[in-house]
Amino acid sequence: MTPDSPILSDVLDEARRLLDAATTQNVVIRLFGGTAVQMRVPGQIAPCFVRVCRDIDLVILKRKNREVASFLTSVGYEANERFNAMNGAERMVFYDVAHQRQLDVFVGSFEMCHRIPVADRLHASEDTLPLAELLLTKLQIFQLNRKDLIDIWCLLYYHDVTASDEDDAINGVVAAKILSGDWGLWRTVQQSIQIARERLGELDIDDEGRRRIKDRLSKLWSMAEAEPKNLKWRSRSKVGERIKWYLEPEEIAHVSLEGP
Repeated sequence: MTPDSPILSDVLDEARRLLDAATTQNVVIRLFGGTAVQMRVPGQIAPCFVRVCRDIDLVILKRKNREVASFLTSVGYEANERFNAMNGAERMVFYDVAHQRQLDVFVGSFEMCHRIPVADRLHASEDTLPLAELLLTKLQIFQLNRKDLIDIWCLLYYHDVTASDEDDAINGVVAAKILSGDWGLWRTVQQSIQIARERLGELDIDDEGRRRIKDRLSKLWSMAEAEPKNLKWRSRSKVGERIKWYLEPEEIAHVSLEGP
């Protein structure tokens, strides 16, 4: 903690502070991103999955943007007033100036390379997005980097893929239903799973761990393939890759030394 800020310097500690404060004030927020992935690890995280998390990302319920904005400023964050005024119904940005960090808030759904509906299931999990949606926020990235792969491998190493959220599992049924309605998302996830398989040899873990991750990737994709596709999916699939099927999200510059 810095003298002039209540915000904690360690990202994981700060995420827990935010969650505790939100619970106390009855404000519904859910973490996603690398911070959420590491928070969902049961027990001690294996060294191969440890990575530096720099920012905090949140998803909130629709029409709760003003309530959450007020909450975040009350616990020490500064709003990007201009961006939030123009985009607040879908996304907001806040800054931790003391530690030069950015906090992104997605309202009602998550959208980067693809849109993932999350609002209806925020209450299916405490603290973070449910594991199925949390994994999809990584698999939906068209150009995976090393940290994204680490997060994908980490989720699948520690959490089985089943037909429910019980026992801290990734709900493959939910993931499959989301993919069955969006061919573009389905296609990018297919690519991401393939890359995660092919590059698994880069992970410093034993053969049993690699087999576990590979088997769970296969199980997830088998469930997605078996799920009946809706008319929208089938229509878009006929066009295929002749038309670009993903977005290239515009990055918002992180806070400068002078603040937002």
